[in-house]
Amino acid sequence: MRLLAIGLAGLGIVSTFICGCGAVRYPNYYELSAPSPIARGNEGPPLIQPVAVRQFDAPHFVRSGPFASRESAERLGFYLYDRWTVDPRRSATAAMNGDLQAFGVFQSVGLIDGHSAPECLVTGTIEHLELSFGLGGAAQELASSMQDHLRSMPHISRQTQPTSSNYP
Repeated sequence: MRLLAIGLAGLGIVSTFICGCGAVRYPNYYELSAPSPIARGNEGPPLIQPVAVRQFDAPHFVRSGPFASRESAERLGFYLYDRWTVDPRRSATAAMNGDLQAFGVFQSVGLIDGHSAPECLVTGTIEHLELSFGLGGAAQELASSMQDHLRSMPHISRQTQPTSSNYP
């Protein structure tokens, strides 16, 4: 009987040790990337001269740490083993920058550097992410709606090319 008790105790210790030594899980790393923008034919000169894009903002739970998921209206959940390789704010800003360049509405498009005075500044906030395929479509739709809005504004006219008749 005593031998059985010692055997069961030993089995309990061994099983506890085996269960505690499970496989180690390493994080999975993902990069948010948008498809390359497609150059659009823009008839005539640009509507506005230079534009600068400021790095987009995002809540802390979107840009770092484990991926967040909305479990309900009041509750966030997290994927503990999924991480971003590159800050998604950088990826979203680069996608917007590329799409604005491709549309050809602006004379020049670049990241804000603090040294120039662009005619227009584009800023944004990432509220949530639906991964890469959503980023490309969102950036293209935003660039397209900006182009349509600028074309509909009567006080923004195309820059005229200097000719001899433009000068007194």
